[in-house]
Amino acid sequence: MDDDEAASNTELSQREREIVQLLARGWTNSAIASKLGITERTVLHHVGTAKDKLGCKTRPHLVALALKRGLIQ
Repeated sequence: MDDDEAASNTELSQREREIVQLLARGWTNSAIASKLGITERTVLHHVGTAKDKLGCKTRPHLVALALKRGLIQ
């Protein structure tokens, strides 16, 4: 895998970054869904996609890795 491919595999969408940022602040799926005007199922989808992109199995690992890589603040 070259550097461009690695970068594209770990690139989160704007919505994924937004949701992971809210997770980092301790928000629940329900609160995130309400704030963003989406369903909880859609929140779960974005969390799952972000976890897959970054190779994470848990939400805490997702948040920690996103912070470490500067994907969220």
